[in-house]
Amino acid sequence: MIDLFVYRGLGERDGGEIFDPLLSDVAPALQRGKFEIDFNTPKIDHSLEVEYTPSLKPGDEVSVRDSRTNEVIFGVVKEFSHVRNGVSVYTTLSIEVAQ
Repeated sequence: MIDLFVYRGLGERDGGEIFDPLLSDVAPALQRGKFEIDFNTPKIDHSLEVEYTPSLKPGDEVSVRDSRTNEVIFGVVKEFSHVRNGVSVYTTLSIEVAQ
């Protein structure tokens, strides 16, 4: 049995204790701990329009500056679409941000 402590960021959120006899190696135990912390962290969805970004993929971690509030948002891309409006092309993003 492995006894580990997993911290994310400043370590202010607890993922709870995990007891799983099948976790017998350090790497999977660390990954499971990170998953539990991420799963138990409240999240907010933001929808933004940004300049055309063809290289985006769901799951990418991005930082985007919101032009309305001038705030930088760090999050994970959940979905996106490329939009053509006349001659202009832009990307709409749905970003999941941890609170």
